[in-house]
Amino acid sequence: MIRGVFQIEIIDHDTHFSCAADNSVLAAMAQQQNTNWQTKRPIKIGCRNGGCGICKIHVVEGDYAHGKMSYAKVSEAERQAGYVLACRTFPRSDMKIKPAFSGDIAGFDNNDKNKNRE
Repeated sequence: MIRGVFQIEIIDHDTHFSCAADNSVLAAMAQQQNTNWQTKRPIKIGCRNGGCGICKIHVVEGDYAHGKMSYAKVSEAERQAGYVLACRTFPRSDMKIKPAFSGDIAGFDNNDKNKNRE
């Protein structure tokens, strides 16, 4: 089992947070008490299980492991380019990431994962 706590930096959002090796990047971000994120988090939260694709990120720097992700949401070419779903990504070193989506996406609310699901 890999142990450790790593720093995750969200590029272009001037923020970072800690994430344990056994915690997903999305779960660690959601646990943060950053008052700037109360209305709009840098990474969107959807189904939390790898199926919706709303939490897609680009890993710019760092090592990670990832769990099962839908190929419909993250293609093989995207995976090779460093795109993964934050809910299925576990750090193995400090990381620098960028959200793959910017702005609000219709049908998803950061505070209610089941509200207005299509």
